[in-house]
Amino acid sequence: MSMIDNQVVMQSVTVRIGQASGEPVVGVDATAHPGSLSISSLPPNCALLVHKVTAAGGRRGRGRFFIPWTTDKESVNEAGILETGSVDSRRNTLATWLTALSTNGVPMVLLHGEGKTALIPPTPVALLQPMTLLATQRRRLGR
Repeated sequence: MSMIDNQVVMQSVTVRIGQASGEPVVGVDATAHPGSLSISSLPPNCALLVHKVTAAGGRRGRGRFFIPWTTDKESVNEAGILETGSVDSRRNTLATWLTALSTNGVPMVLLHGEGKTALIPPTPVALLQPMTLLATQRRRLGR
């Protein structure tokens, strides 16, 4: 939450942890979690794109996610490129978060469906890499 605008409050976070067999374990945190970054953020369709880097090659070894409310217009140029210092700060925060997940027994992994012959085991995420180009999410646009 240290990367998110302090005007944003996350409510009711749900986590599903897959098991080797059976249904996933579901945890719900109904506590309000406010952001702590003092900025006037861009709209939620303008988000930080984070690539999940793994040791596996190919399409199965890649993942990504978006984090909205992390950037103000002063941190982005006209081409949508984030300032170097802003990217470095986010990289450090994401590395700390990834380490904390592992330390607390819930390492980040990429999940896969069944392959042609067998179930493919999850691939551990080794690094979270913030992209320098601000991403947009069309589904977050108001209609």
